[in-house]
Amino acid sequence: MKTTKTKNYKTTVKDFNYFIQEVCHWLPKLNLQDHGMVFLHMELEKNTALTWVEVSLENKTATFGLSEDWSWLKPDKYELSKCAFHECCELMLYKLHHSLTEFYSYKHVNEMRHEVVRTLESALFEPYWHSKSKKGKK
Repeated sequence: MKTTKTKNYKTTVKDFNYFIQEVCHWLPKLNLQDHGMVFLHMELEKNTALTWVEVSLENKTATFGLSEDWSWLKPDKYELSKCAFHECCELMLYKLHHSLTEFYSYKHVNEMRHEVVRTLESALFEPYWHSKSKKGKK
């Protein structure tokens, strides 16, 4: 039986800086400038997330993270940009998600939130990326 080796991609400082640049591109477009921002580039233990955002409503801060280990996906500019957009959408929907989980299951609310994020990716991110790639600004 043949085993397929999984590539072991690692993100670089250049990838991290590009991720930050893309997050900063979307924050004002989604009216999210009222949060303090923290950016982390680190390896996650026991987590397969490529990127993440953690929100503190109390401190009004958002911590955006880029995982160093992208073992199953090559971290090209398209993927980094799409992940940055995705995390900004997560930040935009966080208050709603937080409130709804008091009444509904986390799993149900999480699924609904991701339906909205996927719609936003199709409606906003993909046209942005196609326009950007035509201009050669990748």
